[in-house]
Amino acid sequence: MADEITQNGVKIDPKKAQKILQKIIIKENNNLKTKDKNDGQMEKIIQDLIQEEVECY
Repeated sequence: MADEITQNGVKIDPKKAQKILQKIIIKENNNLKTKDKNDGQMEKIIQDLIQEEVECY
């Protein structure tokens, strides 16, 4: 795939990275407004989100 970038030996798809980043920002903004989740819970949510995207790749 021509769009891949290699960083420290890891291939990165910029489109996937952008998609993950947008999802994280949306979740963080929503949580800042609602204060529904604490930092530990948000960390777990973000890790799960990243893991889901990586497994789908």
